[in-house]
Amino acid sequence: MSKFMQGFLQDLKRDLLIDDEWYIDHDDGFEWWPGPYSQRIRMIGPKEFKGMKLYKVSATTKILSIKKKLFGKNRTEQALLLLNRYPLLNSYVYDKKQSVVSICSSCYFPEASKVGYLYWTSISAAFQVALGAIGLELLPELCGGHVFTSNHPARMVRTDLDDLTNIIASLEHKVHEMFSSRIAIEIDKVGKFLNDNTDFLTNYEEDQLTTELPFISEEPAVMKYLNLTDGSPYSETVLLRILTVDQHPKLNEGFLVQISLPIRLSEKCITELNRIETERFYGTHVFGAWTNDHTLGPTHSIFLPFVVYKDNTLLNTVLSMILRSQNVREFTVFPDRLKFC
Repeated sequence: MSKFMQGFLQDLKRDLLIDDEWYIDHDDGFEWWPGPYSQRIRMIGPKEFKGMKLYKVSATTKILSIKKKLFGKNRTEQALLLLNRYPLLNSYVYDKKQSVVSICSSCYFPEASKVGYLYWTSISAAFQVALGAIGLELLPELCGGHVFTSNHPARMVRTDLDDLTNIIASLEHKVHEMFSSRIAIEIDKVGKFLNDNTDFLTNYEEDQLTTELPFISEEPAVMKYLNLTDGSPYSETVLLRILTVDQHPKLNEGFLVQISLPIRLSEKCITELNRIETERFYGTHVFGAWTNDHTLGPTHSIFLPFVVYKDNTLLNTVLSMILRSQNVREFTVFPDRLKFC
């Protein structure tokens, strides 16, 4: 492991306030125990991706073991789709082969962007720890299964909970409000970038934005939107939206960024898509999750709480979403390239 990667992981341990007695190092990262469950941090790279050398750092918290025979068909998928409607920088992922549900996130970055992505990695990992603690009571009955406990090699099961498990509750007491002028500035940055650098059909106001992305070809999205195509079943656009949300179930206010696909996918396929994004060197951050919106269809959502927001994050998130729409096209428009459902 390079000195850069070692330094990043050491800084992450510091930001998460991990006690020395509750973590162990691995060749590709570390594992630590905030409670009866553990969180696994992995870092790989640099790898070549579209002309760039990127590192990937991921956080995974296993929280449920699923007992298939005891619960109805698709019960777990249905519950996770519901939970993933309001993602907090993470995705609930179901690995059917291992019969395990995990909370996952990951990001990709060059060395020059270390500081910004160290921040978001630590925030998403901290949210996982808190969600894991909440899930100890709620998820077994909801999803069908029992709590996934993990033994520390030397100390067995941790019975107390790390202070970090209260991170969501502590943030709820902080001031969430972002001035409307700052919201407008962040959305204006995105709108101007899209209008200046793409041919997407983009409209925006002070507190929201919508844009249409091409889904299969290089034909301008505006042409697709006007249906001036040859009648291809894949001529529709991907809808990207930015909304200003003031009643998120976990952290009240923030930006909600979504892309919605113009196709239908089964519950099984959508839950599998969440798993694929976490496991592959995907090139786009896994902050947020796929679910099924009954009006818009398969939808990926990322919620950026105002209470932890940093400047320019909204633009970077939108760029990641654009790349995600291109990646998922490979799975859905060309299913022969990767059979996943």
